[in-house]
Amino acid sequence: MGIYDKYLSNLGGAKKETGDLFGQLLSGTQTSKEEVANRYGLMEENLRRMAETSSGQARQGYGAARQRVEAAPAAYQQPAYNPLPVSQVPMVGADASTVAGLQTSAQQGAAAESAAISQLYDQLAQSEAANRASRLSDIDIAQVSDLAQLAGLAQSQQFGLGQSRAGELSDIDQLITAIGREQIAANLGFDERELAALQGQATFDTDAMNQSITAFRSIIDPIVDIVDPQDIVKFWMEFANQVGMPVDQAVSMAGQI
Repeated sequence: MGIYDKYLSNLGGAKKETGDLFGQLLSGTQTSKEEVANRYGLMEENLRRMAETSSGQARQGYGAARQRVEAAPAAYQQPAYNPLPVSQVPMVGADASTVAGLQTSAQQGAAAESAAISQLYDQLAQSEAANRASRLSDIDIAQVSDLAQLAGLAQSQQFGLGQSRAGELSDIDQLITAIGREQIAANLGFDERELAALQGQATFDTDAMNQSITAFRSIIDPIVDIVDPQDIVKFWMEFANQVGMPVDQAVSMAGQI
């Protein structure tokens, strides 16, 4: 096992843990974004229903007011008037010519009175109809005005809610972008450290081999005459393993021992 193998193993573990952490952060942030979107969706739906309810109640109220005005009985209706005929009034002591003249005059007066009364009631009825039409017009105008105000209020509320929703989601998107950048930076950092470790391993293999051979010889030279050559090779392989030299390099250097 190379001298950097344990370091690389720990580095790989840290890289995986860091990747898992960033994954959890991204997942949690994405969940938060969905929750925010759902919350605003519910608020927008509630506002829409409130606006519909308010408009419906306004229409019902004005409709009831219109029905009351339309259903109000006519106040000015000419009553039935049957004047007593002049011919039924006793004319004591008067001659026929005088009675006829009086009857004609009375009939003309009754007709004039009836026409005047009819004209009066007609004028009153027309005034009442005009007043009724005016009240109905006022109801229509008030209804249009109130419905327009309710619609404007609903649009304003929806616009404000939309602005707030867009702002929160934009902040979350920026956070997601920042987390992604941090994750990339962390991965690059791990990759650079891994590359540095691998380069260090290569440097060790190149620079330390001769030092390893020298160190081994300083150990083995005092007993070389009493140790079997095969045992020396075994000792060398064990020594090379302890200092982290790859097996193939240790085998290739065994002939120099």
